[in-house]
Amino acid sequence: MPTGFGFNMGFTALFEQAAVVWDLAANTPLTIYRDGQEPQQPNIPSATDGYYHEIDYFLKSIETDEAPALCLPQESRDAVATALAEKQVIDEHATTCF
Repeated sequence: MPTGFGFNMGFTALFEQAAVVWDLAANTPLTIYRDGQEPQQPNIPSATDGYYHEIDYFLKSIETDEAPALCLPQESRDAVATALAEKQVIDEHATTCF
């Protein structure tokens, strides 16, 4: 990644008569597009992202000495292992994948 390239989190969901776009880098991260209407940008009460809430939840479980019920450390470990395995496959087969 180039130096200075920032992180961005987002998605686009398409429905029968609407689309929803979440783009953390945008001034208004959530935009709803409906047939025949102007795009709507609802007020988002929190300027934080999903990672903030995940870390906050985990730290609160440490502070209260309660095991987390969501996003268990083992699940995070497994997600990283899966991503590393995917990267290895891509690296080994780069010429055939692209």
